[in-house]
Amino acid sequence: MSMTQPFGDYAAAYDLLYADKDYAAEAAFVLDRARAVRGAPIASAIDFGCGSARHAMALAASGVTVTGVERSDGMIACANRNLERAAPDIGARVSIKFGDVRDFRSADRADLVTLLFHVMSYQTTDADVLAALATARAHVAPGGVVLFDFWHLPAVIADPPTVRERTVEDDTYAIRRRSVPHTAGDGVVRIDFQLDIRDKSSGATRRIDETHVMRAFSTAEIAAFCAQAGLQVVQQAEFVTDRPADATAFGVYAACRPA
Repeated sequence: MSMTQPFGDYAAAYDLLYADKDYAAEAAFVLDRARAVRGAPIASAIDFGCGSARHAMALAASGVTVTGVERSDGMIACANRNLERAAPDIGARVSIKFGDVRDFRSADRADLVTLLFHVMSYQTTDADVLAALATARAHVAPGGVVLFDFWHLPAVIADPPTVRERTVEDDTYAIRRRSVPHTAGDGVVRIDFQLDIRDKSSGATRRIDETHVMRAFSTAEIAAFCAQAGLQVVQQAEFVTDRPADATAFGVYAACRPA
C-alpha cells in the first residue's frame, strides 16, 4: 500500500478511469465560449494543470497551438505517451512543461488560458486561488480570455458528495476505485481514493491510496477573487451546457477578460 500526493501513483490509472470523458466536446465548448468573449479566433492556449494532455490534444485538433503545464511527474509521463500516440499534426501543436499554476512564470502569452477539470478547486486556500489567478493573468495575451471550471458551492451543499465505487478495465488492467468524501467546512471536501489495479497478464494487484482536497466556490466568490487578480468575469454558467449556475449545477465555468 502506498500513500501518495495527488496524481502521483494515481496517474497510472487516470486515463482508463476517465476513458468515457468527452474531452473533445469540452474543448469545443471552451473554444466556442472563448471565441465569443474575445470576438476573434483562438490561435494559442496555455492549459494549466493539463494532466494527461487530453484537453490540450482536443484543442490542438481544432488548430490551436497549446502549451500544457503540469506539476505531477506521473501525469507528464502520461501526457507524453499520449502525444507519442497522437496524429503528427496534433502532437506537433502541443508541448508540455513542468510547473505549478501557483508560481509558474514564463515569457509566453496566449489568446486563451485554461484551468480545466476542476484545477481551480484544487486551490483550497485564498492565497492559492489568488496565486493561480495571478499566473493565469500573467500569461493571457492582451484581449485574450481566461476560462476555468470549478465545483459550485450551492450544488455541493444541496447534494453533498457521497461514497462511490467504480470499476473499469481494458485489455491490460482492471481497476476498482472507491471514493470516500469527508466534508471539512468552508466548502472544502477531502476525498480519500482507494484504487485496486489488477494486471490481467500476471494477475498481480496493486493498491494505491491518495487523498485529494477540493474546494467549492460560489459565483460571487469567484468574481471577487478574479477582480483581485485583475480579471473581469464576463460569464459564469454550468460547464458545457451553459445553463444558469443554480443549485443543480455542480460544475460551473468562469470566462474572464484581463481587467
